[in-house]
Amino acid sequence: MRITPRNDLESNIIAYYSKEAPLRNILVKYQNKTAKGMLTKISNILSAAGYNGAQDPSVLLRPADASTIRELERIANGLPDNQRRKVLSKLYGQIGTGNLTVKRAIRDVIQFDTYTHSIDLYEGGKRALRGVADEAMLRGEYMVQKSVGIGWEVDRPGIERVDAFLKKRWTQNDATEFLKPMSKIVEDQISEGMLLGEHPDKLSRRIQNVEEISAVRANRMARTTVTAVSNDAQMDSYRKHGVRRYEFRAMFNERTCSKCGSLDGRIFNLDDKRPGINFPPIHPNCRCTTGAALSKEVKDRLKENAIKNGHALPLRDQMTFDEWKKQSVGPTQPKKERSKKVVPKLPETDSEKLLQKLDVEYRPVSKLEEPITSNEIVTKIGGPDRTAGSCSSLALAYAGNRNGLDVTDYRGGESREVFSERRTLREIVKITGGKTLEGTNDVKIAKQLLDENVVEGREYYFAAGKHAAIVRKVETGYEYLELQSSEDRNGFKPLNATILHDRFKCRKKGSYKLDSFIIDTEAMRDNPQLERLLGYINTKADRQMKGVGGYAK
Repeated sequence: MRITPRNDLESNIIAYYSKEAPLRNILVKYQNKTAKGMLTKISNILSAAGYNGAQDPSVLLRPADASTIRELERIANGLPDNQRRKVLSKLYGQIGTGNLTVKRAIRDVIQFDTYTHSIDLYEGGKRALRGVADEAMLRGEYMVQKSVGIGWEVDRPGIERVDAFLKKRWTQNDATEFLKPMSKIVEDQISEGMLLGEHPDKLSRRIQNVEEISAVRANRMARTTVTAVSNDAQMDSYRKHGVRRYEFRAMFNERTCSKCGSLDGRIFNLDDKRPGINFPPIHPNCRCTTGAALSKEVKDRLKENAIKNGHALPLRDQMTFDEWKKQSVGPTQPKKERSKKVVPKLPETDSEKLLQKLDVEYRPVSKLEEPITSNEIVTKIGGPDRTAGSCSSLALAYAGNRNGLDVTDYRGGESREVFSERRTLREIVKITGGKTLEGTNDVKIAKQLLDENVVEGREYYFAAGKHAAIVRKVETGYEYLELQSSEDRNGFKPLNATILHDRFKCRKKGSYKLDSFIIDTEAMRDNPQLERLLGYINTKADRQMKGVGGYAK
């Protein structure tokens, strides 16, 4: 049944909920990926335990074999530092007491696999929720101005403000919690099937059936998360203007619950808001929102400031949110910064055109006063950072410094995303004379690139699978440069097949082709096009976005 909005606000909300689709799709993708990835691992554990479908539940209590322990260690070592320490501690505790049974091993595989994919879900979810938060912050501004009765021009929130907001509302733990319900269902299904004496093939079908259950849960959880982020983002705009109260606004239709209906129109203090009690979401799938409840003093102050500063704009009673945006919302960068923005005048690459279209600030790189060592560069640009894609811009920043350019990479946002895209890397390879190979076996392609191009005494930008790093060849083999860990853990590390699988996330067999890249950093020296591109990575010292404990740039 089509919902008929009762006012402008509800019309915007209905259209707005389409923004949950990216988050829902990302969640379903990783839930399915996790479920499928468990099948082979669990099958191996059952085979090692001698399970063949006989009705003997005691197989669950048999000790896990050595290969199972090694596999669990391998999975755990691919996790972020804080999670790895926790799961390895639990694993070794079980091994030490002889409690690592088949059932415990299966449970640990499920949990570890969930942790692994929650990293991807966190990054993908943040990209999806970034648009939700940005739009909701603007909607908060719109509601404030509607309440005041006049309008004024506002800047878009900007990537830094939105990311700082999301840091508190969407965390790695949130992504893990999203996937936990599916993990519990899988564990229960396997235990139940084994107790019934089902054959491993039937157990596999049980796991695959979980995907259908997961899709329903994903839809509900995504909608609830979108509502929570949206309403919190509106509060962010309310507080910015000194608004201290909000009005609860229920979304009325045939599905409106009695609790939400009873809260409609009631006024609450912002400091007293309690999600689930007097602030949406009240329940899973809740579609309610809020409005700004301005006191007379706040209204008068905002109106007076707009008029006094010459910023007042007309605001019709029936002006829609989209009409207001066209009239009142300026570009992302504040005017004073836009007027100082430097735009390269030389011929531009496609990547530069994209960066300018996205309004990414350009800050020319300068020459270093004197060369700095590899260790000094690591100290300068390295640090805890788990942001998907920042590895590429970090490696390019390192290469720039090695070639005498002062490049600092703490920017994040659209800049980070562009420099992690394969189309950008293809262009950089083209302008620097690098090499690229394409195939479905990332490990094989990566090894071929290294063996055919890397010589001792030189350093290379190298991208394969889902990671990019500086690599080199030494007497003992290949090494890669870690720049995203704590200061004492950064630096050159051994690069082997295990690292290609765990750190670079290279596949041995993929369903589609991906290209890998390698560039001699010496070829990047005195390259005007690359130097201009690095200007979109280069960041002012007072604009650093790298957070404590591994937050994003």
